[in-house]
Amino acid sequence: MSHVQEIRDRAEQGAKMTPDDFDLDGIGEVHDKRRPLMGGGSTFGKVVHGIDAALDAGYPVNLRVVLDKENLRTLPEMTVFAKEKGWTRDPNFKTQLGRNYELHTCQKNSSILYDRVEMYRELYDLIKQHPEVLDFHRPAFSLSRFLFDNGELPEPLFDSCSGCKTCQVACKDKHGLEKGLLWRRVYEVSGGDWLPMGDAWLGNVFAYNISIACNHCRQPICQENCSAGAIYKRDDGIVLIDEDKCIGCGHCSLTCPYDAPQYDEKAEKMTKCTFCYDYIDQGKPPACVAACPMRALEFGEITEIEAKYGPVTPVYPLPETALTKPALVITPHKDALRALTQPAKIDNRED
Repeated sequence: MSHVQEIRDRAEQGAKMTPDDFDLDGIGEVHDKRRPLMGGGSTFGKVVHGIDAALDAGYPVNLRVVLDKENLRTLPEMTVFAKEKGWTRDPNFKTQLGRNYELHTCQKNSSILYDRVEMYRELYDLIKQHPEVLDFHRPAFSLSRFLFDNGELPEPLFDSCSGCKTCQVACKDKHGLEKGLLWRRVYEVSGGDWLPMGDAWLGNVFAYNISIACNHCRQPICQENCSAGAIYKRDDGIVLIDEDKCIGCGHCSLTCPYDAPQYDEKAEKMTKCTFCYDYIDQGKPPACVAACPMRALEFGEITEIEAKYGPVTPVYPLPETALTKPALVITPHKDALRALTQPAKIDNRED
């Protein structure tokens, strides 16, 4: 039974009107090139027919468009097509735009893929040139909504870190890290207590998250204590490990107060955050920064960051900064200062 007939049968039977998901990545050949039938042939017409049938039957339609550098600029043509079909006037019609991570073809040509921020910037620039695209898609996600409304990305706020660990996952994915290796950690900190008040107990607890990796210190103690001379600093301040020189002795890990260097049992080498120097050299942000949905991470020249946010602020559980002078600035969570004067602990050390 075809999808169209299934929709009609559900409508006749009075089935619950749950949204139908359709994938359409462009008009005509643009879509068919990306999503052909198994044995070849067009799928564009079939998808359009299905959307028409669903809307005619009164069913909600969620049209998903997978974007990359090959098809994002075709959104104005999609807008014209959708308006001519009458889809954009139907209250049951909505769209969902996302980065290309599902099509097999993207594995063959990763150069066409966007990171999250890059896609929103391109989309924003496109809509400035073609405001009619807003009739087809109006962003709902907070980051893109802010960008559309204000013309710039929001200022990062450490207070906004939700502890989702997207930065941590992005790091592992980008660098292909083995199980147990975490170049970036997200600590969950809690503290405070319950206080008696008459016959009741008053909660005086607090909690916050902190995302931390190698801080590429201005005085890297790991480099000073590397017996093999494998750790070096680039001219831009990024601290790296030369795998050819590393003997895996672990001295760097023992001396680093941030526990940044980690031993890779498979490679028998020490490893750590590279600040995604390959991305930096291309003018792109590190994977963790690009992936953070809350915009809680920022990167740049440390002097510019310090001028913007002020000097380093002590935050539990990080050590005193005098030892290594980390290239790090933190705008503390509103409860972080309480952890300096009240009992506090890390709840997820196993992570």
